[in-house]
Amino acid sequence: EHERIEAKLIKAEGALVALKAEVTAMRANACSDDNEQLQGIKQLLDNKERVTVHHAFSLHNMTSSDNGMQLHLVLKFRYDVSCIALFGAEKPEKDVEKKYGDAHRLFPYCIFNSVEETPISWTYQLNESGEVNERIELFTTVTNVKYMRYYPFVLKLLNLKVGTDGTAKT
Repeated sequence: EHERIEAKLIKAEGALVALKAEVTAMRANACSDDNEQLQGIKQLLDNKERVTVHHAFSLHNMTSSDNGMQLHLVLKFRYDVSCIALFGAEKPEKDVEKKYGDAHRLFPYCIFNSVEETPISWTYQLNESGEVNERIELFTTVTNVKYMRYYPFVLKLLNLKVGTDGTAKT
């Protein structure tokens, strides 16, 4: 009986050593993958052709609907006038322009979780230093996430992700 238990113990120790080696290899692989991703991000951020676009938004109103959340949203973009060509757009003739009810934009943004957008206004302003201030006011319906794990308590989360739509050189 003692020999049988000792044999099981030796077998278990061998399995433990093999498991430790496998975990070590998995950690090394994960670190390598993370390092490759970090190097890729660093390469993109250090690209000399990269331009800066400052972004801000304000949320004026929000209501719940069957499709998600309806937002009254204002998006604000600030960038150098030379960026307009990179966006695949044409510089407006006047230094200040305002349009109502049209879907108009120079910066090619995308609200990734939007299922519907209704434009209210668009404003373009070029200041003396060559900086563009672009303001887009709209109503949009965005998807939301509901966690019902502890029902009847429901946690609703609103994600708002804005980025470029990939047109021209964005």
